[in-house]
Amino acid sequence: MLPLGFGCDVGTSMYLRVDPPEKETKQVNWAEEYQLEKQWPIEGNESSNGTVSAVIERLRQEAESVFISSESEERRTVFVGNSAGDATKVCIEMAWQVGDRIRSTLSGEADHYLIYCKGLEKIYSVHGDEFDESVSLRIGGCSENSSRAKLADDYSLENNWPPAVNPSGTTSATQLASKTVDTVETDGYTAEVPSDCDDGRTIIATREESELRLRAESAWLENGLLRFNVTAPADLYVIEHPEESEIYMIPDDAFESSISLRVEPPEKSSPRINYAEDFLFEKRWPPQEASG
Repeated sequence: MLPLGFGCDVGTSMYLRVDPPEKETKQVNWAEEYQLEKQWPIEGNESSNGTVSAVIERLRQEAESVFISSESEERRTVFVGNSAGDATKVCIEMAWQVGDRIRSTLSGEADHYLIYCKGLEKIYSVHGDEFDESVSLRIGGCSENSSRAKLADDYSLENNWPPAVNPSGTTSATQLASKTVDTVETDGYTAEVPSDCDDGRTIIATREESELRLRAESAWLENGLLRFNVTAPADLYVIEHPEESEIYMIPDDAFESSISLRVEPPEKSSPRINYAEDFLFEKRWPPQEASG
């Protein structure tokens, strides 16, 4: 098979089958179907540009004034102005439907994002502070913890412009920090947010001669994994499942380059997998080193 690593149809990697497989399935990508003479000229650039233009026109129905950024070659970045003269940077991203979820990867930095899902022909509006590198929205209802799920309908452009942080009621990292302070103090620690931490997400927990630095981080679901980014150094990182009530605590030295917890069963078991249940806050706090 030939590996590829480009194009919006392949994600991060793709393989083309040049020899017959032992067992044929619907997922086989036959190399002959992707021959250059059959795929060139590329169809889709015009439709992609047309989609972006349509999203911008739809935004103009909601915003007072919209200006396309001269630095955006793909015309996917715009600035939205208001009567006070303030400008907000907005990026347009594409999304895809996976089961009962809408997923999108945020490729640029912006205040707000407009996400177009081609399969549903709908535009969703999200606040940059609520998501890190990816967006996952649930389509329809949720059988459990529906009040905590990020429901797609809450983020539709008509329901969420200008975008609000956490319109579906999920806990933000700042709120999680407050919950962490309460929990830490019930276990005999003194907890405070240092004055040099302007976002209120770092907690210093002290007891006798022990001092720990905790950091509340935003987490998201991706392919059965609970993932998060480190935004400031700490001894322990606290994250919350975006759709359920579980809170996890991860030591700084628990990971090398990948920061993720497995919340769904893997296809193949491995001793290298970090299972989320092993990092539940109630199992990890107080840390053995400090409590002993």
